Amino acid sequence: MQLRASICVAVALAAPAATALDLSWRPLLRIGARATDNVRWASDNQEAALGFDNGGGLEMNAETAEWKSKLNPSFNFRRFAIGDDLDADEYGVRSQHQWLATERLVFGANLDYVRDSTLTTELTDAGLQNQVANRDTITAQPSVTFLLNEKTTLTGGYLYNDVSFGTDANGQLVDFTYQQLSASITRAWQENVQFFISSFASEFETEEPEGRTRTYGAQGGVEYTYRPDLGVTLSIGYVKSDIEFQTQFLTFDPGPPPRLVVASRTDDVSTNGPLASASFFKDFENTRTRFDYNRRVSPSIRGTQQLEDDIVVTAEHDLTKAWKVGFRGGYNLRSSELQDIASGQVPATSNQLNRDQALLAGWTAYAFTKELSIRSEYRFVRNSFSDDTLERDAVYGHSLFVNLIYNGEPRFLRGF
Repeated sequence: MQLRASICVAVALAAPAATALDLSWRPLLRIGARATDNVRWASDNQEAALGFDNGGGLEMNAETAEWKSKLNPSFNFRRFAIGDDLDADEYGVRSQHQWLATERLVFGANLDYVRDSTLTTELTDAGLQNQVANRDTITAQPSVTFLLNEKTTLTGGYLYNDVSFGTDANGQLVDFTYQQLSASITRAWQENVQFFISSFASEFETEEPEGRTRTYGAQGGVEYTYRPDLGVTLSIGYVKSDIEFQTQFLTFDPGPPPRLVVASRTDDVSTNGPLASASFFKDFENTRTRFDYNRRVSPSIRGTQQLEDDIVVTAEHDLTKAWKVGFRGGYNLRSSELQDIASGQVPATSNQLNRDQALLAGWTAYAFTKELSIRSEYRFVRNSFSDDTLERDAVYGHSLFVNLIYNGEPRFLRGF
C-alpha cells in the first residue's frame, strides 16, 4: 500500500495538464466454462459439476488536471448443467476516485458494491467444506496521501467492509462488518531502496453468533530493486487481538417447572504473534517469475478472524508473441484465531477455518488479436485438516477452466 501511494503521488505530480474533461470507456466480455470433480470440497459423497460463466462489463474513466475517476459496472451469469443449487446471478459496481488537492496532497476513495457467489472465492473461503451461497459486499475505502518531501510520503486510510449472505448455510456462513484505520510512512533512501513502516487498528464484528475482535498491528520493511528485472521486498511486524465471544452452556432453572435451559455469557481472550512478508521477482528475456510469502490476520466468513501463512510461486513464459504458458504453485496454512481455546467454548463455525491447502495449477493463453484471447487453466488442490477433535480425510479436487476474453480498446470522448 505504501509503495503504491508513493507512485500514485509521483504520477499525479508529473502528469501534464489535461483538457477540461477527458472521457473514455471500453467494453469487457467473457464467455467461459468450468468443470470440477468435487465442487463442495467434501471428503465423502463428492459432487461433480459442469458450469458456464458468461459475463462482462464496462470500464469508464473521467479525468481532469485535478481529479480522475474510474467506474466499472460488471455482471456474470453462472449456470450449471451438472450440479445442484450452484447457479448465481452476479453483478456489481466498483469505483476508484482520486483528487489532487495540492501539489503535495492527494485524496482517494474506493467505493464498491458486489453481489457474487462463494464459488468466486472457493480457494480462500472453502475451509473444511465449500458452502455455496450468494453474498453481498459493500466496501468504502477513503485515503489521504501527503508528500512530505521528495523522499518521504505519509499515507492514512480507513476501510469499511460489510458482508452478508443469502443463507447462513445451516449456521456455517456468518455475516460480518469489518473496519480498519491505517497509517504508513515511506522513505526513499536511495533511488532503488525504500523503507516503510505501517500500523493499523481494526474491528471485526458479527451478530450471530455475537462476537467482536479488536486487532492492533504494526509492520516495517524494505523494498530493494537491484535491477528492473530483479528485486525483493521484506517486512516483519507484530499483531495483537482482543476477542470477545458468546459461550453457551446448560444451566438449571428452578421454574416452575424445573428444567435445563441454554444460557450464554460473554468471554474474552487475547492472542498475539508475528506478521511477515517476503516477495522476490526475477524476469528473464521471455519468462517472468515471482515468489510471495505472507503471514497475516484477516476477517473470514466463518465468524472469527483467521491466521494465514500463504506461499505462492508463479512463472509465466512467452512461447511466441501470441502464445503464453504459466504455472502457479502454492501452500496455505489457515486457522482460526480461537484455535487454542477449548472447542466447547468457541463458536461452532471457528473450526471451519482450520485447514492446510496445497495448490498446483498450469495455464495457457492465446491472443487472436490485442483485444481477443482464449485462456485455459487446470488446477489441482489438496486440503488436509489438523482438527484434533475429529479425524477427517484429506480432500482432493481437480478443476478445468476455459475462458474466451474480450477486452476492448479504450474509446475516447475528448474536450468536454
